[in-house]
Amino acid sequence: METTDISQIKTLFQTKTNYDDNLILIIFDYLNQITKFKYILISKIKTISIYKTQSEINIDSKINGYENLLNNLSNYDDENIIISNFNYKNNDITIFISSKMDEILGILNQKIL
Repeated sequence: METTDISQIKTLFQTKTNYDDNLILIIFDYLNQITKFKYILISKIKTISIYKTQSEINIDSKINGYENLLNNLSNYDDENIIISNFNYKNNDITIFISSKMDEILGILNQKIL
């Protein structure tokens, strides 16, 4: 799926968050560079299953954000999640936001060398 109305998503990353400020700036900069935001809409149950398994497989990797993501997904009170992945400024970033695009549920990040 994709949308050209990125303003609501940008607003999420403009407000104060509990995430690393540098990472938020990179994401916001990326959102300012694109005209289409590409994403998938997937069930919360599938998302938890996939990323819990990935966190166990990647336990020794340099991917940051699994613990926060899984905690937030457990407390999230909707059936679907928006997931978008992109590479920008030497970072592989996956963002997870609520289906209403009003809450950041998690960010996975890995530096690309």
